[in-house]
Amino acid sequence: MDSILAQDYPDIDVFVCDNCSSDNTAEIAKSYENRGVRYFFNPVISGGAEGNWNYALTLAKGPMIAVYHADDLYNPGIVRKQVEFFKSNPGVSSVFTMTQLIDEKDRPVKKGSTSLPIELRKKNVFNFEELINAVLEYTNFMIVPSMMTKKEVLEKVGNFNWPEFKSAADIDLYLRMSQTGPIGIIDEPLHQYRISTHQDSNVIHNSRTHLAHFFWVMDYWLELPEISQSIKPSARRVYDMYRASDQVLCAMKMLVQNKPQDAKGLLLQAMKTSNWMTGLSFQPRRVPYFLAGLFLLMSTMAGFGTFSGKLTNALYQKYLWHMRQPVRTIDDK
Repeated sequence: MDSILAQDYPDIDVFVCDNCSSDNTAEIAKSYENRGVRYFFNPVISGGAEGNWNYALTLAKGPMIAVYHADDLYNPGIVRKQVEFFKSNPGVSSVFTMTQLIDEKDRPVKKGSTSLPIELRKKNVFNFEELINAVLEYTNFMIVPSMMTKKEVLEKVGNFNWPEFKSAADIDLYLRMSQTGPIGIIDEPLHQYRISTHQDSNVIHNSRTHLAHFFWVMDYWLELPEISQSIKPSARRVYDMYRASDQVLCAMKMLVQNKPQDAKGLLLQAMKTSNWMTGLSFQPRRVPYFLAGLFLLMSTMAGFGTFSGKLTNALYQKYLWHMRQPVRTIDDK
């Protein structure tokens, strides 16, 4: 809240939308009333965070709207720079910024930050075709708490579709918005995104045996006949490789849960030669997923898949823990 109220853009209306919290959110929010902050209580828990965002969007009255996360930090110039971007590019439907990942103590973590892929940095405005191909090739590099959009755009395309796309309802919304006008991206980390082992998304990720919701969204869009002609073959191949690497993770969790037959079927789908070749050619960092998948498949066929699944999962969790650790600086002791 302090970082939002420290913005150097003067004309902002700030309000808090409380989704039936059981902590002291109400007291904290109301302590800012003398600084113009309004407090609203959302009486219905529906659709996770996205459901609360949709409720908040109905309350926003200004021509430009931003959805900020309660535990993140914001550069004092983020609002001004996004408004200026809209003024310089009046046709864009929304504007995003890049972000730095931080831990519970505001420290940058080894997982790093979001940034535009090198191949995309020559431009800062992307139409629908450019955006969907970029997302297929590089996954989602835009996040909700850095988004500013126009109220008129939301009135055209609707809000977050939680019932169908769950935690990936954001990328579905971005694609719909890009059909009304290009997406703008400021390639600066004007936002700090907090990650925690206690976050719902992290808890779900550590136990899920279904494909990540991101693939639910992209599979839906790829099946639309009018969209297929916009997809570059190379982007589709890379997307299929990402999807297969996620299948390896799902199979690993299945083995942890002692479901070897389900895991075997998924691993057989993932271990296609085309996925290996695409990983080697375009995303070498994904190759370890396929090496792990091969190990899991062979061990499952040999009868000790559950053991190998638990072993691989332990190593994977150790890697995730390492990436959430703060970056050490020269002043660290």
